[in-house]
Formats: sequence, structure tokens, C-alpha cells
Amino acid sequence: MELDDLGLGHVRSDQLGGLHHQHRTDREIGGDEGAALVVYADAGLLKIVYCNLLSNAVKYGREGGTIRLGVQEDGQAVTLSVVNDSIGIAQEQMPMLFKKFSRLYNREYANQRGTGLGLYICREIVEKHRGAIWAESQMDAWVKFSFTLPKEEVR
Repeated sequence: MELDDLGLGHVRSDQLGGLHHQHRTDREIGGDEGAALVVYADAGLLKIVYCNLLSNAVKYGREGGTIRLGVQEDGQAVTLSVVNDSIGIAQEQMPMLFKKFSRLYNREYANQRGTGLGLYICREIVEKHRGAIWAESQMDAWVKFSFTLPKEEVR
């Protein structure tokens, strides 16, 4: 890992540009707050986390729905989030989300392809940065994935 002070604005704008190009999505994506914040992270690995969370938001979100990026500064950490309009994730399925090769069953998304590794890899990357990752959901409304990163080197 190549850890360094990293401006969030650059990483987020790179991923949003790639998202529109790769998925040709019509979804509205909002949330520019926090662009000036700096975290202590590996730029390449952070891009992998954002890429996965944003791709999932497009893949499993409502057609024509909204994707929102959030940032909250709290003491020595920054919490980043990706929220999308969605059918939601049932509470009993939440513990399976970050497990290796885990795929949640939902009839609406049964044809979506995936390996079940994306969120597992996100968890591994975030934990290597001494952060945490979690999900929240309200059925028939939204899904929110959040993760924390330290604002400066943890010694």
C-alpha cells in the first residue's frame, strides 16, 4: 500500500467520470461536498472501493433513480457514503454483504452478473486503511454504503 495525504475531490471526480462512460447511466448523481477534504489513503485502492460501490449503485439501483455521495468529517476520520434509490436490502441479508463469494438473492436482480467479491474486496481495502465499512437500507426506498478513513497517518 502506498499511503499518502489524498484529496477526495480528485478521486471522486475520476470515478464519477468513469461511471458515466462505463455504464452510460441516466441516473442523477449528486454530492460535491467534502471535495477539499484530505484523507490518509492509497489512491489506487480508494478508487477501487469507490468504483465498486458506484457500480453497484448503478447495477442494483432503480432505473432513473438518484445516486448521492456523502462526506462527513468527524474528529480523526472521514466517513464517505454512496446512497442510491433501490428496492433495498432485507435486514436478515445484511450480515452476508461483505463475505467472500456472497451474493444476495432477489428475483428482480437475478440476471445481474457478479462474482460476490466486490464488497468483500472493499471491506479488505477499508480495513487495511484502519477504517470500517457498513451498509444501511430502508426497504423499497434506498441503500447506503458508508466507510471511514483516517484523516491522517495512524501510528
